[in-house]
Formats: sequence, C-alpha cells, structure tokens
Amino acid sequence: MNRRERQTATAESGKRNVSAHPVEDIAAALNAVIGQLRAGHYLEAQLLCQRALEQSPEHPELLHLMALVCFNAEQFEHAVEWASRASQRVPKPAYFTTLGTALLNLKRHDEGVKAFEQAALLKPDDAGPWNNLGNACIEAGRQTQAMESFDRALEIDRRHLDATFKTGVILQQRGRYQEALDYLNRCNALLPDQVAILVARAETLSALNRLEEALSDNRRAQTLDPQNPHIRNNLAQSLMRLRRYDEALIWLDRALAIQPDFVEALDNKASVLTELHRVADAAAGYESAQAIDPNHADTKSNLG
Repeated sequence: MNRRERQTATAESGKRNVSAHPVEDIAAALNAVIGQLRAGHYLEAQLLCQRALEQSPEHPELLHLMALVCFNAEQFEHAVEWASRASQRVPKPAYFTTLGTALLNLKRHDEGVKAFEQAALLKPDDAGPWNNLGNACIEAGRQTQAMESFDRALEIDRRHLDATFKTGVILQQRGRYQEALDYLNRCNALLPDQVAILVARAETLSALNRLEEALSDNRRAQTLDPQNPHIRNNLAQSLMRLRRYDEALIWLDRALAIQPDFVEALDNKASVLTELHRVADAAAGYESAQAIDPNHADTKSNLG
C-alpha cells in the first residue's frame, strides 16, 4: 500500500468511525462549543457550531446551542431564528426560554411572553418556568399576569425566593403595603441580610409609618453595601421622616461624595437645609439639582 492509499484508507476509516458513533460525535461537538462559550470565545463557538450543523443540520441541541451563542454575542435576531428552529423540532422548555429571552431583548414583549408561557405549560409542575413567566410579564408591563404566574410558582414551591420577592414588590407598588410586608418578611426569613430585600422592606415599612424599623433596615443595607449612594440617600430619607435633620444631612453629603450629580440626593439635601433654616444654601441646592435635571418634579415644585 503506497502513501496515497494509506491516506485514503485512513480517511475512509475516520468516516466509518464518525458514522458509527453519531451520539458521541454530537456530544463532543456540544462540549467543545460549550467550552468556547463559557470562555467568552463567541466567534470560535459559532464556527464550531456551524461545522457541527453541517453534519447534523436539524439536531435540536445544536440548533439551541447556536441560539445561545448568538444570544451571548448579542445577536438577538439570529438567536430568535435558531431557538425557533430548535423549539419547532423538539418543544423543550429550555428552547422556549431562550426564545422568549431573545424576544424580550428585542422589545417584542408579546411574543416573548408567549414563548415563556409555552415553557411553563410544558413543565407545569416546576416552579422555575412559572417564575420566569412572571419576570417576563413584569418586563412586558403585565403586572396582573405576573402576579398570577408567581402565585403558581409559589403553589408549587412555597419557598421560592424570587417569586416571593417579586410578589412583595408588586404588592408594594400597588399600595398593598401590609401584604407586601408579609412577603418581604418571608424573603428575609428564607435568605437574611440581602440588600435588595432590606431596601424593599424599608420602603414598605416607611409607607406603613413604621419609621424606626425602616431606619433599621436601611442601616443594615448600608452596612452590607457601604459604597452605594442610593442606600445612603435612603438612609437619609428615613432620618428626614424622623425629623433628625442633622444626621440626614451627613448621609446626604456622603451620598453626594460618591455621586455628585445625584439629583434626588441634591433635592433632599436642599429640603434638609430648608428645615435647618439655611435658606440660601437650600436655594443653591435646588438650583444645582435643576441644572442637572430640569424636569425633576420635586426640584421644580420646590423652586416654584
């Protein structure tokens, strides 16, 4: 056997091996693409996926993986196309979830919600897809449907943290503060010392005029996230509600030290200065806030 014959025989042997183990070949291709994807090498992942699809153009896992590659590369239109093909081949919740997420990124909210509905209906006894549907509905501005989806998730898993938290936030936004507090307390019991939960609960407690408790939650949030100007401003607002203006001023200055153009903090500082009878300083503060954001409602009303 000459060299050319040996090369031909080797190639034919390779072809026979590939066809003999298609499952192993697909698994190897999937693992290779996933490795590149996790490393953030999106072009390499895309090229590998394209080569695999040349051999198996309708393989649903490869179609879905290409959708994920496109999504991570922020090619959302392509992600929609690939995820649609995958879900048409095999209707899996994961495929519809990827499709829905890509659609939401394109602001195609109604289509995105429908994709998440399909994912939830395919796995009706799993809290995760219902929670995902709830979050999609929030993004689409459908609060009522979001509440229904979170309720379904909590029927399946009463300890589902995100569904509990999001329900509390929606109830707070609807002015149902005592109900919101119940959900936020449950969140804190499930996972204590989380900044987002403490901040939301402080806002709810403040709305219920439980001001010392709101102050306590804001202090704890500030301890956990000490460089966050918004939390410093929240802490100052709690002190303002308690008429502890000197302390509030300290925290507002600390917020503005991190973010000098923080309009809400500038406006709050001007309000505190007014309460402290530092009228000229207050007027200067309102003017600074208006210069940054002429349309800020509180600043406009205070300037008259």
